[in-house]
Amino acid sequence: MNNIIDCGAVPDGVTLCTRQIQRAIDLCEKGGTVYIPKGVFRSGALYLKSNMTLHFEEGAKLLGSDEISDFPVKGFPYEGMDQLCYSSLLNTDGARYENITIEGKGIIDANGRALFEAELGGKTCWNSVEGHSD
Repeated sequence: MNNIIDCGAVPDGVTLCTRQIQRAIDLCEKGGTVYIPKGVFRSGALYLKSNMTLHFEEGAKLLGSDEISDFPVKGFPYEGMDQLCYSSLLNTDGARYENITIEGKGIIDANGRALFEAELGGKTCWNSVEGHSD
């Protein structure tokens, strides 16, 4: 089991831990587990691989960074075609992957609202939830 703290991740919700968490994922052996303990871990885009488990302890939170630059633009399949778009918080690299398990009682908060606003860069858009223009 690869504990992300052993790879240097800091559970303070402020420190960007993308590299440390990705290292734990990269070191994960086939059929292995990446363990996210209690605490708030801020991260950019992470890339999972086949035959692994991402396990969240109760009280663990993976919080997406609010910096759009932490989510690289890559080609991802969308409706049968590769499209350039920002990476998500949890990704694969576009290849066929299998047997990826995400489990536990923790929280994944991609912080999508902050990213959406950063991507818009102050542009006006339709707010479908509230039904009016921002």
